[in-house]
Amino acid sequence: MSVPRWITHVPFVLALTAAAACGHSSQGDSGALTGPPDAGVDSVDEAGLRGPLTSVLMHHAHPSRDGAYVDPQITRASAANVHLDSSFHATIDGVVYAQTLFVKSGPGRKPTVIVVTEKNTVYALDLLSGATLFSVVLGTPVSEAVVKHWAPGNASSDPVGITSTPVIDEAARKIYIAAMTTPDPSGFTMEQKLFAISLDNGAPATGFPVDMNKSLPGFDSSVQNQRGALGLVAGVVYVPYGGFSGDGGNYHGWLVGIDAATGAIKNHYVTPAARGGSWGPSGVASDGTRLYISTGNTQGVTTWGGGEAVLSFGAGPVFSGMTTDYFVPSNWQALDSTDLDVGGSGVILVDLPGATPSKLAAAFGKNGVAYVLDRGNLGGLGKGDGAIGEGLWSGQVADAIATVPSTYKTAKGTYMVLNSYTAGVGCPAGQSGTLNAMLLAAGPPVSAKVVWCSEPGGRGGPIATTTDGTSEPVVWVVGSQGDNALHAFDGDTGATIAVTPGVANINRWIAPIVVDGRLIVAGDNAVYAFTAR
Repeated sequence: MSVPRWITHVPFVLALTAAAACGHSSQGDSGALTGPPDAGVDSVDEAGLRGPLTSVLMHHAHPSRDGAYVDPQITRASAANVHLDSSFHATIDGVVYAQTLFVKSGPGRKPTVIVVTEKNTVYALDLLSGATLFSVVLGTPVSEAVVKHWAPGNASSDPVGITSTPVIDEAARKIYIAAMTTPDPSGFTMEQKLFAISLDNGAPATGFPVDMNKSLPGFDSSVQNQRGALGLVAGVVYVPYGGFSGDGGNYHGWLVGIDAATGAIKNHYVTPAARGGSWGPSGVASDGTRLYISTGNTQGVTTWGGGEAVLSFGAGPVFSGMTTDYFVPSNWQALDSTDLDVGGSGVILVDLPGATPSKLAAAFGKNGVAYVLDRGNLGGLGKGDGAIGEGLWSGQVADAIATVPSTYKTAKGTYMVLNSYTAGVGCPAGQSGTLNAMLLAAGPPVSAKVVWCSEPGGRGGPIATTTDGTSEPVVWVVGSQGDNALHAFDGDTGATIAVTPGVANINRWIAPIVVDGRLIVAGDNAVYAFTAR
C-alpha cells in the first residue's frame, strides 16, 4: 500500500491542541491541511535544563558552516566524562544522512530536536526525553531500483527521500525540507520537491511544496539529486542540486532560490556544462549577503563550464560570471577526468583577524588539496600547479577529504579541521590518524599548516566546542561507518580526551549538534543524546 502524501502522527494532547487552534482541518488533492497552524510562542519550559538555550537552525550551526558551538558546560574535564543520556530514548524509521537540528521553543513550547530520514519522515522530538511531539511523512520516497533505472550508479540509500539537512525559520515557525518523492511507487516517476511545514504541528505551509520539474525549465528530477544542506538568507531558501553517486545520467549543478513566504521561484543558476553538481554536505554557505557553493566534475568539455569550482552569488541567486565570483584550479581538466571534485565537501567561511584579506573562503577537494581563497575576490582560474599556488594558499593536506570540515578559534589562533580517508597523509612527523587540524597564519601571505592529527574511528564530520568562543576547545567526531563511538579531542593538541561507544550505525557526513551540555546525533533508526554533565 502506498503511503499518503501527507501523514501526521501526534500525541493525543498535542492533537487536541492543534484541533482547537485550527477549528477544523481537511485534506485536499494537494495533501495540504486547510486552516492555520498553531501560533508560535517565544517562551520555553526550561524545567530540567541549565540553559540558556541556543537554537541550531541549519547545518553546522551558522550560515558560514563553521561548526563552532559555544557551551559553557562543556570543558575538557567534562568532555572526559561524557556518556549516553539514559533518560533520552528516540526511535525513528530509517536511514539518516542529514544533521539533526534544534529549536528552543517547538511544539507546546518544548525544546525540540528535528530529525529527517530517507523515508521522508520528519520528527519533532522532546529534547529531554526523546518522545515524539509530532511526525510527518512528506510523500512516498523513491526506491533505489527506480533511481538506477534513470541514473545508473548508486543511490545514497534505499529508499531515497530526505538526504540533506533542512533549514528552519524560527521567527516564521517553518521548517524547509528538500525531498525526493514519487506519486506512483510501482512506476518510474521521480519528483524533487521543497516542502515547508509548521514548526508547531507539521502542517504544510501555503504555496508549498514546490515541484522543481514543474517550476524549472530543463530540470530533470530523474537524474538530479539533492544532498547539500539548504540555506536561508534574507527571506529566500536556497537549494543546491547535483547527481547520484556514480555520475549516472545527464545531470547538472543547480542552485535554486525560492521565496520562503510564497514558494515562488526567485531565480536559479545551472552549470553550462553537463554535471558539475553541487553536492557537498555543507551546501550553501553565506556571510549574510553573498552565497557560496562548490561544484564537482563536468564531462566532455575543454572550456570551463562551471565545474570543479567555488562560486559566489548575489541574492537570487545571481551569478555575474566575473573572475571575482569564481575560483577554479588550474588543473580542473585533470580533476574532471579523475572524478576528483573540488566540491566533495563544500565551502566554509573563515574570518582571520590581522590577515589581508581577512575574510576568507575555504574548499577541500577529493584530491586532498585545501584551497584558501579571498571570498571578496575568488580570483578566477588558479595560477599554481594544482596543489600549490592556487588561490591565496593551497596545499596537499590529506589523500582525500571525506566529509565537511569545520573551523574554530582558540587562544593559539584559527583552526580548520577535516576528516580524510587514509591515516597519516599530511600529518606532522610522528603523528597519524585521518582527523587533520590546520592552523591558519595571517602572513603575509595567508597560509595554513597541519599541526595535529588524530584517529576519529570513522568518517564522521567534525565540530568544535568552546566555553566562550576560544577557551577549552574540544573537537568532536562520531566514528561514522567505523566504530560509531563519540570521540573527543583537545582542540589545540589533538590529544584524545574520550571515546564513548554505545550507538548503532551512523552514516558518513553526519556531525553531532550541541545543546545545553548535550551532544545529539541521529543514526539509522534511532537518535542518541550524550551528556557532558
